[in-house]
Amino acid sequence: MLSAASLLSGNNFQKISDFAKVMKLPIVNISTYHRIQRTYLVPSIDQFWINHQTSTLEDYIGKDVVVLGIIFHVNMSYVL
Repeated sequence: MLSAASLLSGNNFQKISDFAKVMKLPIVNISTYHRIQRTYLVPSIDQFWINHQTSTLEDYIGKDVVVLGIIFHVNMSYVL
């Protein structure tokens, strides 16, 4: 749970470790923390994203889509 909570909240092991020390909470070591993320969390998040992206793209099959954007160019010779 700790690895998932920190990954999904944008924190890192050092922040979680510092917090745990202040609270006197035992936590997993850094290698276990990263192994859990690499083995379970990242593949699950990747699969969720692929499914979400596929579902979103399927919603637009057969429909006209207008893509808008702004082109911004900076000429570095005029930047001081």
